[in-house]
Amino acid sequence: MGQIFNVGLRTVAATHIKERKLLVREMMMPLSVMMGHLKALVRDDEATIDNIQAVIDDYLEYVIMTREEYKALTDAGLKEAMPASYYQPLHEDYRCMNARFDVAGITLLRL
Repeated sequence: MGQIFNVGLRTVAATHIKERKLLVREMMMPLSVMMGHLKALVRDDEATIDNIQAVIDDYLEYVIMTREEYKALTDAGLKEAMPASYYQPLHEDYRCMNARFDVAGITLLRL
């Protein structure tokens, strides 16, 4: 299997699939959302090297999933976005990185 598919979390459905043509590598946090966190640092005058590095360390991670799961994520409108609940402080999904996968019915394998 290619090295690119050896890095990252896997979904339960993708766990035993060896044929990489059947798999997709997706960012855990959409790049647009990660950029929003970085812009918030600038807005709040907190854009230090350490804070920028913390955002990258916290959010730059990949998930290996099946093509069917990728389609479900896209069909749910969550390819480039997080669900509204991610931004609602009183919701259990508030700032939860798994929120878009949970909403799309995709289960991540817990290591």
